[in-house]
Amino acid sequence: YVLGNKEGYSPGPAAIRGTRIHNSIEDFHNGKGCLDEEIPVKMAEYLSTYYDKEGWTAYPEFEFALTKEWEATTFDADDAYVRGYIDNLFVFDYGGTKRVVIDEYKTGQEYDEHAQQKAMYAMVGMVLYPDIDSIEVVGVYLDKKKLKPTTYNRAHLHSMQYTWQRDIAKLDIPIFPARPGIHCRWCPKSNKKGGPCKVG
Repeated sequence: YVLGNKEGYSPGPAAIRGTRIHNSIEDFHNGKGCLDEEIPVKMAEYLSTYYDKEGWTAYPEFEFALTKEWEATTFDADDAYVRGYIDNLFVFDYGGTKRVVIDEYKTGQEYDEHAQQKAMYAMVGMVLYPDIDSIEVVGVYLDKKKLKPTTYNRAHLHSMQYTWQRDIAKLDIPIFPARPGIHCRWCPKSNKKGGPCKVG
């Protein structure tokens, strides 16, 4: 709803701050700027772990898309089933050794649903890098000065795909016809208020 009605949406101070800090991390790993001064020293040290190190490549704000068959596709492809952005994807490829580490940056609190997000990113990483046996996804809680790493093994890939396919299918619900009534008088989309609705 928000994405389709941006003209009526204004982010709060916490969201604005989070975006600013995320942007500073992206700029830092792209070699275009410094880390935001609000990032604690301990966390700034972690954020520098893979920066400009031999063998490591950072892909901040990495965009991904997967088809319904869980194959990689372009972000704007018509057959994209899942789309998203990963805060930072690090690939180590040196001397015949390859590793993938994914960072998910959080300002604010830790929530249970973050585990689902991390599992999704691990699944994406395994699809994109089929020669990797395991992927580490790190929840980086900047304000809490806390790191929460989780390692996902390729043996769990099919289970993760099944879980996400089941959860996404729940969103595929029928569209019911509009039922105009007295409640339309309060709806900002009502044609009586100059909105786009054609029935109320």
